[in-house]
Amino acid sequence: GVVSTLSALDREEKEEHSVEVVVSDNGSPSLSSTTTVVIRVLDDNDNQPKFTDKLFHIKIPEQRHSAGEQEVYRMVARDDDRGSNAAVTYRLQDDHSERFKIDPLLGVVTARGDFWPGNYSILTVKATDQGSPPRSSTARLDVEWIALPPPSAEPISFEEPHFTFAVMETEPVTHMVGIIMTETYGQMWYSITGMHTHTHT
Repeated sequence: GVVSTLSALDREEKEEHSVEVVVSDNGSPSLSSTTTVVIRVLDDNDNQPKFTDKLFHIKIPEQRHSAGEQEVYRMVARDDDRGSNAAVTYRLQDDHSERFKIDPLLGVVTARGDFWPGNYSILTVKATDQGSPPRSSTARLDVEWIALPPPSAEPISFEEPHFTFAVMETEPVTHMVGIIMTETYGQMWYSITGMHTHTHT
């Protein structure tokens, strides 16, 4: 009555297996009974956190005479394991403590100090899961600081007064929700100045 495996099981491929077991005697006529055995595969920390790319290159406007911290970019790594094996924390691998920081849970990189047009910052971000033993991976973030465009002489207007986008709740972090366009040509900088959340029940 021992049920054993014939090959290795991978929870990420299939988490649950159902096996039908039949037991019968040697009587005449033979009598039998059937039952279903459900096998749940437990998680092992066999996956490391993965960034979508190994290199991220971003351009952001110069930062001058700023006393506070400016958000630069959010780094996101995904781990296909479960529970603590999938809980990811972030840190900067190089010593940039005076000018750059990263939120260990959110992966948001912030900068402090002056950054002039032409400055170039290279950061290495390490993502580590909470498994035993922990697994990790790294990605490089290149930050290019560029000059702000001169003020526009013509009025700036959006193509629509109101934009509505739909997104599935299962979409991953950093998924593109939509594109907002202006009727003005040339280089533009966009920023979110406020957010309103509506919940439907």
